[in-house]
Amino acid sequence: MVAGRSLFQGALQVGASIFPAVDMATAKLCMTLTGMAVGGKESPLAGQRMEDLDFCEGVIRTRDRQCG
Repeated sequence: MVAGRSLFQGALQVGASIFPAVDMATAKLCMTLTGMAVGGKESPLAGQRMEDLDFCEGVIRTRDRQCG
């Protein structure tokens, strides 16, 4: 059982060390995609403020639910 505990603890440590990097990369990607959505002249979200957009079910939307 000691080997099983050690493997579980190792997995928790790896997860704890990777999560912040994945979280930061995801946030950066969301900012990049949002910037592209509001900056593209032909985008349905062109001219919107980035702060007024959300990611929902894999879609960028305005807070009033207009899809892009």
